[in-house]
Amino acid sequence: MAPIEFFDSHCHLDPMRFDGDTKDVLQRARAAGVSRLAVIGTRAADSEAAVQLSENEEGVFCAVGIHPNDVDDVEEAEWGRIQKLAESGKVSAVGETGLDWFRAVASKENQQLFFDRHIALAQATELPLVIHTRDSIRDVLDTLAKATQKKRLTGVLHAFTGTAEEAKEAVELGFFIGFAGVLLVLAQAEVAHWSTGSEKTQRFGMIYMASSLAYVFAPVLGGHLADKKYLSFASYSLPFYVAAGICVTCVLLILWRFPNSGPPPNAGQRFELGKGVREMADAFRLVSFRSLLFVNFFLYLGIDFVFQFN
Repeated sequence: MAPIEFFDSHCHLDPMRFDGDTKDVLQRARAAGVSRLAVIGTRAADSEAAVQLSENEEGVFCAVGIHPNDVDDVEEAEWGRIQKLAESGKVSAVGETGLDWFRAVASKENQQLFFDRHIALAQATELPLVIHTRDSIRDVLDTLAKATQKKRLTGVLHAFTGTAEEAKEAVELGFFIGFAGVLLVLAQAEVAHWSTGSEKTQRFGMIYMASSLAYVFAPVLGGHLADKKYLSFASYSLPFYVAAGICVTCVLLILWRFPNSGPPPNAGQRFELGKGVREMADAFRLVSFRSLLFVNFFLYLGIDFVFQFN
């Protein structure tokens, strides 16, 4: 089986963060199977560094923009530098832009002003947008819906944490959905739960297969850089299959022995080895989706812990 190649669609890989260690980080990322990266700007300085890095390194692309949490500190001259970069023909996207009502570091008025500016710049240059949204998905979608009435837009809502209906709305506006590690959090159960049911399965499949992106943090959550051992779980090696088998076995045992909904199963209802797929399906129906996600989350953490010491 050919090795899997990853595209890190959202990373902040610049000299200001890595203090001259960028080449070493890229080497380790490539060794881990990350063959292409999109380096995202948050201010004019790191946007310019991202452009330079993309020119010097194969497989590196760049986006230029002002992060919504920084807009209160930006002067017009700095925004002019972003415009110049976006119009240079050297960049692949505009951003990181958007709205962040969670941190409330910058004023809502300035965040909206710069979000509109980024949108107009993306439309003028026909570049996709990289959108940051926290506790602001409704306002982000309303802004995009209004803008797309004037001219087509596309891009990605990275690290998406909205509802299933909001995901569908974003896709219908022409945007991709970025599912990151936060998808493991129980608050994301609503998005995943939307995939139950025949009609809904088809609709969710459309979003997930056609319009979703995954990204790896650089540095990733927890402060670790893109080291091979943190990606080895997805390399489809023999240890991966062994770990996956253990996961499935543990989940089935938990479902069989400790169902958490409905009346306690009697001996005739329990899953018995060799009875086939029907009993397995019955066992799955005895447990709620949230419990299943909860169990998988902790199993994942256990396997990740094992791989870090391989």
